[in-house]
Amino acid sequence: MSTTEPTTRSEQVDKVVEAAGKLITHEVAVSCQEYQLLAKLNDASSAKYNTVAQHTRELLIQSQELSHQQSQLQANFDQIDEILNVALKLEETVVVLEKYMDEVEDHLAK
Repeated sequence: MSTTEPTTRSEQVDKVVEAAGKLITHEVAVSCQEYQLLAKLNDASSAKYNTVAQHTRELLIQSQELSHQQSQLQANFDQIDEILNVALKLEETVVVLEKYMDEVEDHLAK
């Protein structure tokens, strides 16, 4: 087409159709670029989700292991509490025996 102004109605229609075609082509190209960007964002989001899901699985496994270890240690903690209670009772018994021994010594000293 020439660079001069169209003179006939047919040339004017051709110019409008050509401009509309360029506009539609541009719009399709922009939509295509947006789609490609969305596809890349989706891929990146999917990869990030997979990473987070893997970390979550690892944390769950570690949490279960810690829970199991805590259960095993609880038996030891219970034994320590029992030993502490026995030690406190023995200490009370020693105090009572010391008082009794002091009374016996006082009685024998008279």
